[in-house]
Amino acid sequence: MAVMILSAREFSLRSTWTGTESGGAVRYTTPSLAREYVSFSVSQLPRGAVVRQAILRVTAYLGYTGGSLTINGAEGMARDVTDLIVSDSAGNYPDLTLAFAFRANGGQGGAGSHVSVTQVRSAVITVTYEPGDSAAEDTKAAVWRAASAPSRDLRPFAALRFPDGAEQALGPGEILSFRLDEGCEDGPLLGQAPAAVLSLRLANAAHEWYPGGSLRGDRALLGAILALRMRVQTDIGPVQVPLGSFVIDEMRGDEQDAWLELRGFDTMANALEAVWTDTTAYPALLSDILANITAAAGIGVEGVLACNRDRVISRKPDWGENCTLRSALMQVCAAGGSFARVTRSGLLGIVPAYPDYGEALRLTPAHYMRLRLDERGFAFNRVTAWPRGVTDPAAAVTEAVDPALPARPQDTLTIRNNALLTGDNAQTRGLLAGLKAAFAGANWQALRLTWRGDPQLQAGSAIRLTDQDGRELFSFIAGQSLCWDGGLYAKAVCRVGYVGP
Repeated sequence: MAVMILSAREFSLRSTWTGTESGGAVRYTTPSLAREYVSFSVSQLPRGAVVRQAILRVTAYLGYTGGSLTINGAEGMARDVTDLIVSDSAGNYPDLTLAFAFRANGGQGGAGSHVSVTQVRSAVITVTYEPGDSAAEDTKAAVWRAASAPSRDLRPFAALRFPDGAEQALGPGEILSFRLDEGCEDGPLLGQAPAAVLSLRLANAAHEWYPGGSLRGDRALLGAILALRMRVQTDIGPVQVPLGSFVIDEMRGDEQDAWLELRGFDTMANALEAVWTDTTAYPALLSDILANITAAAGIGVEGVLACNRDRVISRKPDWGENCTLRSALMQVCAAGGSFARVTRSGLLGIVPAYPDYGEALRLTPAHYMRLRLDERGFAFNRVTAWPRGVTDPAAAVTEAVDPALPARPQDTLTIRNNALLTGDNAQTRGLLAGLKAAFAGANWQALRLTWRGDPQLQAGSAIRLTDQDGRELFSFIAGQSLCWDGGLYAKAVCRVGYVGP
């Protein structure tokens, strides 16, 4: 048996009412019903897992008036939710959304407007499960075989959850096209934390997505959450490949257009934009700081720092004024030889900035449509830190494999304004030494590639490509656009010159 703990961030529910005095008596309106839709990352469960038990426990303060707190329409702070966790036909588990609702006890407070606030301080589901006998690698290989086949069946599906909690299922009949941009274009990903951006076009010939339309009604689209996935027909049956969840913040389309385009960002642009309040007890390990940042963001983590995990940070860094969780995360990842991304299942992935080429995706001319010739390459020799405020090159701190070689953009990783790299001292030297060891032997070529695409691949994936003349190219996906317009294709890019955050 295995156990997985799924938790939600603290949130509040506000129920309001009004008292009106008339003839010496006060009449009260019925307190409003406050709702919050809370998602639990059940999709973290391995494919084919057998859920034996799932228990939800909630801790809440019910406001000064008391009242009724319900979860999916029923009262109770502890309950069995096993029956709500159901896999699809391929053995994958979708995330579970529960509706929390609070209505205050009315009939009190006198004349005027009143509010009672319930604080849901914790909501935790403990899942006990058997991992099952379906290996993730087998599924990954099956999807790759299907995605690389000459005749392939890949179709987009989505669930659009409006701000009021209502959901609308979307399929190839509603989705005309989409473009998912992730990663970044400039060189290695060291110290980056890029948000993924989704642009998706919906069929709107009958104005069904305008206010009052047949599919939208009078619901708001801004602030809605769109969970996108691809259904891939494989030799082991249909497999659902999640592409992420995105908060819609923009839409565009003219009245005469037969489409409406929605645009949204993933969790990186939402949960990590809050200000970072560092309560870490120093001295602390670099990995402890990372854990505190992710805990403050309320997001689960997948992966560890590539290096310097156990390096001691002697005192609280000067993060700077209004430093966000995302900025602090980027600085920790840079010092740890890594970058951050949101995984397709909604976790915060901590990924080595130099990929393992033993796990590289092998591509041949049969897999790609266009490869731009570019013989520039990066061959690591040194890492240089420019502490905050430093402008004199003599004050920069460097660790080099071969100090005799001159510094060039094609062999140097440069990290600027990092609160953990503070000058020529033992802490900075130790972190740079760890980075030098982690990147020793690192090399890759510039890449600009248009190819058939695999919905499983994200930024940071290594590529080993054989071109039409039989030459081998070693590179990785620093940034990519995954596009569907009746068929799937991808554009991948990796540049060579680099100056880190």
